[in-house]
Amino acid sequence: MLIRTERLVLKTPSHTDIKAFMEIRNSEGYLCFNPMPKVDEETGLHELKEQVTDGSLTGIFYSDELIGMISLHPDNLRYRINSMNISYALHPEHEGKGYMTEALCSMIDYLFNHIQCEIIVARVFACNSKSKRLIEQLGFQQEGFIHRAVRGNGDVVHDDYIFALMR
Repeated sequence: MLIRTERLVLKTPSHTDIKAFMEIRNSEGYLCFNPMPKVDEETGLHELKEQVTDGSLTGIFYSDELIGMISLHPDNLRYRINSMNISYALHPEHEGKGYMTEALCSMIDYLFNHIQCEIIVARVFACNSKSKRLIEQLGFQQEGFIHRAVRGNGDVVHDDYIFALMR
């Protein structure tokens, strides 16, 4: 997959992007809003290769630099519906510049018009107000709320919003 936007390129990252991948993957914001623990470079490289191989990871590139990631996985809440679960992360230095909005708009268009997705789902920790605001601005509607949904880093238990965008 290769998607070009006004400022960005969305494509599969490679092993040469490991430094930026690790900076994003181990950033405070990522660890705060994801249940995955901090990883060392060897584990990070294995994780990157695995996600590239299974096609679940798309890199967000600005001037050939990996600045963010979008992950796509089957939506396990629905049966026999072409739906995907989307998650995303941006390098802290690039937050607040509209890059994630631009990237997600293009990915949504790709999923609906090229993959024929019927529904795109996003789960957002209740404490992640920035992500909740972003997903709502993109037109996602809240479908549900799960109390005590995820045990995250530091043994913190998070509630989860479930949002969906229908074609």
